[in-house]
Amino acid sequence: MKYDFDYVTDRRNTDSLKWSKIEYMFGREDVLPMWVADMDFPVARQITEALRKRIEHEIYGYAFPNSSVIEAVIDRMQREYGWKIEPEWVVFTPGVIPALHAAVKAFAYPGDEIIIQEPVYYPFFPAIRNNGCHVANNQLKLINGRYEIDFDDLKGKFNPKVGMRPSRSRARMMILCSPHNPVGRVWTREELIRTGEIILRNDAIIVSDEIHCELLFKDSKHTPFASSSKEFEQCSVICMAPSKTFNLAGLHASSIIIPSARLRNRFNEARDGIMPSVNILGLTALEASLPLR
Repeated sequence: MKYDFDYVTDRRNTDSLKWSKIEYMFGREDVLPMWVADMDFPVARQITEALRKRIEHEIYGYAFPNSSVIEAVIDRMQREYGWKIEPEWVVFTPGVIPALHAAVKAFAYPGDEIIIQEPVYYPFFPAIRNNGCHVANNQLKLINGRYEIDFDDLKGKFNPKVGMRPSRSRARMMILCSPHNPVGRVWTREELIRTGEIILRNDAIIVSDEIHCELLFKDSKHTPFASSSKEFEQCSVICMAPSKTFNLAGLHASSIIIPSARLRNRFNEARDGIMPSVNILGLTALEASLPLR
């Protein structure tokens, strides 16, 4: 799909968090707000048309994700990644970050450690700490200008040596950022498999934030973590959304893919107690965006 990147939209005085809060956040207005993933381009025409059509109905009651929304998610996973998923695997949340909070609540106990890989997207920390858990940092290694996973350290996070740190419950879960924000790494299939093998050996769960999976250079290829094996499917929660790819962050609609019925039931129990359903316009935009290239 071709796009006119020379068109400039003035977003000031539009209640834009990015532009209308510059002075509040930085104490001055003569700066460029590059702190947030919010593009200054109108969304694709097909999305606007779908939203306009739904608005013209003029009734905005409670909504649910119908079969066509779910099929849009299934079709995109098959078309873009060759990953065949089932309808019952798809759960919708008002954003990936609320899904992370639900996942921590569902799969960990207060006092548990949850592994992340710093430097990493800052909302991962409150998702862990606000649910009574502790951060275990599998620090990424910068080698010749490229960030790499420290697999030896990752193994050690599941089996800490006695006396090396305060006694806590074992790590039950890892939050993977794939592609990684902010270091920009697209993890290779081999790296994901090595990570998954460690997760399986330790009977743990991996929650993979894959929201940036389509913002890639042409020579890069994203592999959904769970698509690498049937075993990985059963220990993973895959978080995706069109918000970054199609600039829909303000509509708060994400698709969470959970192949394991056991994990999905636990996630839904946690989700239902802490977050609302996705609003009707968010579902409309999500469905309209997924067929686009």
